[in-house]
Amino acid sequence: MGNWAITIIGTGAHHNKDYEGDANKIFEKVVVELKEAGQNVEHASFTYGGRDTERPNFESHYPEK
Repeated sequence: MGNWAITIIGTGAHHNKDYEGDANKIFEKVVVELKEAGQNVEHASFTYGGRDTERPNFESHYPEK
């Protein structure tokens, strides 16, 4: 047992109303699954944009206490 971090960088669909394959929706499910498995998720975030000429967008999901 020890500290861990997960970093994934990719390109694909995100923030679509009715598409379950969106990266942000999968991200949220993974965070929930880690917490349900007893992992201590200190911080989780999903960013998008920020490559080329776009400014980055940042979403932060802190675990509920």
